[in-house]
Amino acid sequence: MVKKWFANWKQSETSRPKLVQEYQQALGALCEQLPKEEADWFVNYLPNHHDLGLTVEQLARVNNVSPFQMELRLRLIFRKIFSSVINNQVTPFNQLIGMVVQPSVLPKSTWQTLQLLQKGYNVDKIAELRRVKINTVKEHLLMMAILLDDFPYQQFLSPGVAQMKIAGIDFQTALQEYPELTFFDFRLSQIRFIKERQRQ
Repeated sequence: MVKKWFANWKQSETSRPKLVQEYQQALGALCEQLPKEEADWFVNYLPNHHDLGLTVEQLARVNNVSPFQMELRLRLIFRKIFSSVINNQVTPFNQLIGMVVQPSVLPKSTWQTLQLLQKGYNVDKIAELRRVKINTVKEHLLMMAILLDDFPYQQFLSPGVAQMKIAGIDFQTALQEYPELTFFDFRLSQIRFIKERQRQ
């Protein structure tokens, strides 16, 4: 789809400079809407004509966070950008995003899990009804926590876990402090912390 879209632009010599100019202006305007730190992460992540951009692992090292935390931050930044592009019809990005936009931000399988969750089913029952592993349902919950603004953290994090100080550490370090901590609880706590921080 992107190749076909780009081929249409390349047909005319006059349209190529126009596309470059629109792209530069739109990218600059989108970056100005982000906090400086987030704009830096976003631009350093993007590949361009001269370099391949930084990987998630490289950005994580530079910013002294885990790759998971960096990937989550980037996903939230892209979500902000996509929302701005769609709501404000930012050319030329709206044409690209419009080709792949879906009714829900959630992948189809995760959306189906959400429907059952909203009907009041617990994780075990959802796994049984959907004939998937419990860990698959938990992965869907983590995806919901990342992509939805109104995820019910209190439904899945016990008060004890919610009070653990695990925001800036890795899972193995957290386990030494809290041996009863599960990987799901750890990830969900990190997602909540990072999203709260990026809202501030």
